[in-house]
Amino acid sequence: MLKRSPRYVADLVLRYEGVVLLVAAPFLLFPNSITPFALALLALPWLLRWWRHGFLTRRTPLDWPLALLALMAFVGARQAVDPALALPKLLGILLSLATFYTVINTTHHIRHAWLWIALLLILGLGLALLGALGADWFERKIFNLGGLYRHLPRLPEALRQRLQGGDFHPNEIAGMISLFLPLSLAMWWGAWRRSSDPAWPQRALPAQRLLLTLIVAILGSVLLLTQSRSAILGLLLTAGVVALVWQWRLVVFLPVPGAGVYWLLRDSSQWLLAQPGADPANLVGRMDIWQRALLAVADFPLTGIGLGTFRRLAIAYAPFFDVDPVLADVGHAHNIFLQTALDMGIPGLVAYVAVLLLVAGMGWSLYKRTTSPTGRLLSAGLLTSLLAFHIFSLTDAVAPGAKPVFTLWMFVGMIVALGQANVIGNLPQRDLKT
Repeated sequence: MLKRSPRYVADLVLRYEGVVLLVAAPFLLFPNSITPFALALLALPWLLRWWRHGFLTRRTPLDWPLALLALMAFVGARQAVDPALALPKLLGILLSLATFYTVINTTHHIRHAWLWIALLLILGLGLALLGALGADWFERKIFNLGGLYRHLPRLPEALRQRLQGGDFHPNEIAGMISLFLPLSLAMWWGAWRRSSDPAWPQRALPAQRLLLTLIVAILGSVLLLTQSRSAILGLLLTAGVVALVWQWRLVVFLPVPGAGVYWLLRDSSQWLLAQPGADPANLVGRMDIWQRALLAVADFPLTGIGLGTFRRLAIAYAPFFDVDPVLADVGHAHNIFLQTALDMGIPGLVAYVAVLLLVAGMGWSLYKRTTSPTGRLLSAGLLTSLLAFHIFSLTDAVAPGAKPVFTLWMFVGMIVALGQANVIGNLPQRDLKT
């Protein structure tokens, strides 16, 4: 018995690898003296898997792009002029990659997939609530909500500083909601309309419906409070894609998101046509930021300017002509692809784009070959979440390595794991006679 005990402990750790990730994550999100031990804890399941099974992790088509992304993250950290800015981003990227592989290595059966989906929904709800309690709201952007904001509860300032350095930007909150809301809506629809499918989890259906309705309502409400044009536009365009590609019967409702896009752009004419120098958040300011980011990438194509460095060098490196420097605390390039190139060079951008293309292909293939209504709903929900987030990220961004970004890699990992392990293909099928 004693001779088997080390193997038993190793198998136990591997069985609960997701718990290991959850224990280590806070120390990477909020670096302190325990962070090196947390990194060692994340490496432990890999070493135990190699000892017990002869490989470090299950192979995926994303391995080489992710290896290049990890390499360029270290290059970007080395390139950064301020290690204090680079280290949290590097740890965030390492946590993102660890999250992806934890999902891959622990999803062997549909029940494992449902556990990850439940965790995603809870994390989305938590991020929305935390953001709502800590955000520095725009009182007048699309709507005039100044009176409402003043009545919202607020986190203590000391806690806000500890969690996010006091910077709870509404657009970043909206970007994360654009990631979580499509999946939440898909699961809400499934709980009400697909619960008769044998593949749908039947336990506590009334509680499922109540909780999912609450999650969708809270995410939608906080999204409106953020008044983020990029996030709302991304979700409206994603709704149009769903109608055209996945549910052709919904084409009759296309005028709804179309009217929403028209209203949003018409109401935001000041944002589109604002004069230079007034506000870095308008379209002219965005274009100025993009131009300076492209110049920086052109000067440092192989390494980028370094993780988290754009905030320091944006104005000093190439002063903005169309943005008042007093207003322009530019933390990122307001485009995820430009920001990735700035942080990790063109090789890092190539790796990130390769990941997205591979995941899109795997997600679409998963959807097409799945016959279970629940499986199709799950794969479509994951894929549309990634689509909405990256439409948002064309004119805004949640930078690589930012605290909430590790959740993005749970979505990526779920698509890859579901496709590779044929988890959805093994779902129970509805009896054709019924």
